[in-house]
Amino acid sequence: FTIFFSSRHLIPKASYIQETLTELRETLQFARDSKGDIKVGPLQTEQTITLPDNPLVRDIQRLLNEGKGFDYAEYIAHSYHVECHELYDYSSSNFDFGAVSMPIVGLMGTILGLMSMFDNLGGDITVEALSPQLAMALKSTLYGALFSVGFKILGSRFEQRLRALDYDYETFCRALQVLIENKIKIEIS
Repeated sequence: FTIFFSSRHLIPKASYIQETLTELRETLQFARDSKGDIKVGPLQTEQTITLPDNPLVRDIQRLLNEGKGFDYAEYIAHSYHVECHELYDYSSSNFDFGAVSMPIVGLMGTILGLMSMFDNLGGDITVEALSPQLAMALKSTLYGALFSVGFKILGSRFEQRLRALDYDYETFCRALQVLIENKIKIEIS
């Protein structure tokens, strides 16, 4: 339950992008002194950096060592991105469908409850005779609304994760481009 509401991705391949990107952000970050001059700054050509040990970093390290270009590296990064993207996209769509359809299910229960209540009208009617059908009508409305809200919350969480994953992927690709253009060497920690 906690992992669902954390900012960590659910799929290992997406976690590798996120973990590697965290290290790359710190490595590529500029630091300025009090005068505004760059104190720690751009990577030097053929500089060596240290990244965490995971399959994505090993793949990128191998590509850089073989001298492959950005297109190839972006394709490798995309293979890590796409699996999680599909899961988040389908999950979001399914939960959104549930959020839209639950009020309809609640409405159908309401109509059935009211219809059965009206069927009993005509003879000797008491409140006790009508209350079960009225209760069914009200409960189905309540359950439809509650499930709709629950599905909407879950669907929006997957939409947020999808946006975060896309942002991480785009940022990771830009960092890869910097690494490749500067012929950076990667050491694995």
